[in-house]
Amino acid sequence: MNKKVYCKRTKAFYRIFAAAACSLLLAGCQAQKPDDYATNQGYSDNSTVSVQNTTGITKENIKVGVIHLSDPAEGSGYTYTHDLGIQGMQQNLGLSDDQIIRKINVDDSDAQKTRTAIQECIDAGCNIIFSTSWGYMQTTAEMAE
Repeated sequence: MNKKVYCKRTKAFYRIFAAAACSLLLAGCQAQKPDDYATNQGYSDNSTVSVQNTTGITKENIKVGVIHLSDPAEGSGYTYTHDLGIQGMQQNLGLSDDQIIRKINVDDSDAQKTRTAIQECIDAGCNIIFSTSWGYMQTTAEMAE
């Protein structure tokens, strides 16, 4: 076989292969609605999980405390994103604003401030408390016991 013919066939093969590979890759890039689990926009739960009745806290008696490192009203960053999750939980559970207690600007390197914020949540009747920074972990674990 002529070297020139062989080279043309090889180039043609690679072009066809590259076109096919691109087509397959682009097929997975179809436009989809974004799934925003925090706000439930574009999200639907099609699961068929059966829920069994259990004894526990009624929805009206749920009170959630959230301890934040900064102020989520600043509109960006980890605290803001975490608070979007809290808002999504509130929406999903149908909780009122007075069922969510937020403690903001709690220094995670100050165990006493962390302890005070957790105790204030407990005193306010919170039966679920989210401490949203790794620095709160030790104090949270101590108070949970």
